[in-house]
Amino acid sequence: MSLGLAACGAQDGTTDTSGTRLPGGGPRPLEASYVFRDGQLTPGRVSIPATDQVQLVVSAADGRPHGIVVQVGGRRTRIVLRPSETVRRRLTGLRSPARYRLVPDGASDPVVLQVG
Repeated sequence: MSLGLAACGAQDGTTDTSGTRLPGGGPRPLEASYVFRDGQLTPGRVSIPATDQVQLVVSAADGRPHGIVVQVGGRRTRIVLRPSETVRRRLTGLRSPARYRLVPDGASDPVVLQVG
């Protein structure tokens, strides 16, 4: 399932066989998108191809503040969202294949980022 997965388009239109490239020549990371709706973080799983980095995009579409925690390697990253805010955070050092748990605040169940 690849819900929430999107490859960013390059500003200058250049591409290579691995996907899109930044204007400076480096590849853009894939995006994994999650949305808070009615206090729940969805979708429950986003799968992306093997990569060592991802642009995590989290939106608070339900108009409430939220937070999530994700651990990659030995680094724990906390993302805090104001009501109706969308936050983009690049996660690096991903291993493949691997599953990463995104743990939302409150009573919402964790969701999964599947790499590779």
